[in-house]
Amino acid sequence: MSNDLFTSARRRAYPLAVLLGLAGCSTPTQVGSVRARPAHVSVVNLTDYSWRVDLAAADGSRHLTAQLEPRRSAELDVPGGAYQIDQSILNATDRPNPPRHFAAELIAGKTYHWPLATLQSDADEDRAEPHPRG
Repeated sequence: MSNDLFTSARRRAYPLAVLLGLAGCSTPTQVGSVRARPAHVSVVNLTDYSWRVDLAAADGSRHLTAQLEPRRSAELDVPGGAYQIDQSILNATDRPNPPRHFAAELIAGKTYHWPLATLQSDADEDRAEPHPRG
């Protein structure tokens, strides 16, 4: 008789074990997403002018505007990707100030150093667009 109880209990446990086994083989559920590190851009204004910098994702998904006062810097974190960039001097009444337009690919997880300079700047910097740092 004890053998019948054991067999009966095993029969009742079998469907439960099958259900648990199937649950273990199911597709995993994502609890949280892993976010890619942004591209970090350090913009340094080396001039006595105020600058406006616009970064627009090439796909149109995001747009960021930064205004830098003379001799100031800004730290920007943006998702990696292709960008259309406009930079212009805001208060240069003593010289022509056409805006500069260019494209840049900012890679997620990289750090970029972006000096803003003019030919009349005291700085030795020769680039006025983002470039990766070291």
